[in-house]
Amino acid sequence: MRVFFGIILGIIITVGAAYFHDSDIPAAAAAPQPADPAAPTPPADLTHRRIVNWDVLEAIAGEGTAYAEEQWNKIVH
Repeated sequence: MRVFFGIILGIIITVGAAYFHDSDIPAAAAAPQPADPAAPTPPADLTHRRIVNWDVLEAIAGEGTAYAEEQWNKIVH
């Protein structure tokens, strides 16, 4: 029973974290590249895009890991 509860809780936390991240991004930045060159383009930085594929998730996780390593190095050194 605890295993199923843990699985359900993990799914809820994962979906909630993705929703929380994506709700903070403006719709203009998350829109796909338009065919019109005069239209605004989405940011090249993957951390400012919605989580829809593994590349964006990897960039966000890498940014978090780099931040954690930086804080750890400040504490240790």
